[in-house]
Amino acid sequence: MAFYVKNVNILCKDKLLCPPLQRMHSNLQLSNKGNMKTLKRNILKSVLFVCLGLTITTIVSASIRVPCDVPGKPGAPLYTNYWATGCDLSWTAPKTDGGSPITGYLIEVKTRGGDWYKKVIVPGDQLTCTIGDMVEGTEAEFRVIASNKAGFGESSAPSPRINIQRSK
Repeated sequence: MAFYVKNVNILCKDKLLCPPLQRMHSNLQLSNKGNMKTLKRNILKSVLFVCLGLTITTIVSASIRVPCDVPGKPGAPLYTNYWATGCDLSWTAPKTDGGSPITGYLIEVKTRGGDWYKKVIVPGDQLTCTIGDMVEGTEAEFRVIASNKAGFGESSAPSPRINIQRSK
């Protein structure tokens, strides 16, 4: 659709746009000039108001958005304690939060010969976690993934493999 402002008239090339504008203003007067229809002054204010509103909305929306990236890699998780069915893990926060606070950490586990799967999510201000519901005698390793409002970042290096068993 194309609008041209000429004097105080808007020339409308788009024939599909003209009928909706006619319905908006019952006192609209159109005059034919070849393929062009001239819209009178009473519609000019409405069209400019809509355009101005869309422009302001776009500017406000663009200024509110703060670009951020996903967070960096957290430090590899370390075991602080273990028992027959689980363990305690700790890790360090990523060096960069991507411009947005860390909202949580996803802890994934991988047992010998298996694939990584999600085990637990902890809040962003927490750098420790207790893992339970493991099978005694299972060899497992863990990794941590930080998240912020932009999404999940890269996973940490995996923890050393541990054999889940009763501590001696």
